Amino acid sequence: SYWQFWYRLYRKRRMWMWAEPDGTIVAAPLNYNQKPTYYFGDTGGLGKGYDRFNFIPVESMEWRANKQQRIAVSYVIGNRGDKTSFVQKAIDPSMRTWIKRPISIVNSPHAHGPGEARAEALEELFESKVGATEITIVIANPGIIIRQDRMCFLNISKANVRGEFYVVGSKIVGNLNDGFYQEVRLRE
Repeated sequence: SYWQFWYRLYRKRRMWMWAEPDGTIVAAPLNYNQKPTYYFGDTGGLGKGYDRFNFIPVESMEWRANKQQRIAVSYVIGNRGDKTSFVQKAIDPSMRTWIKRPISIVNSPHAHGPGEARAEALEELFESKVGATEITIVIANPGIIIRQDRMCFLNISKANVRGEFYVVGSKIVGNLNDGFYQEVRLRE
């Protein structure tokens, strides 16, 4: 489709596409290495130093793991243009103990050497991991729009969930009678 074409084009340049909560479409590299912008949850179980941050209370949390899209082995077939083809393979070591280890076989028109084919095989493994575990939290509207492509720190002491997560999306929901809430999607 139209969007798949642009998505693949940007992914080849190590960039992602997403829509901001106000409808703006953005294409840019991801900022995984930044410090947390948002702090969600509570300060329970945290040591000193975290008390200086304003934690946004979490109303509810949903944890979803979709392991069915994961692949264990990725084969990429490429060719040099002179009718000689080659195959490169990448293996996900974290799935070694799984009973079912799905494979993916991709014929790549972009891989003109074994190194490029290996890079595409590793990218296929990465793409299957992204989104495998997703956390959705609901917060009372803090007066700001929670933006995508930011890091956050999440601490929910009752559920023993703590760590830095990547904000992949947010949606404002609600009405005038019940108030406004933001639904924020996070990934490890």
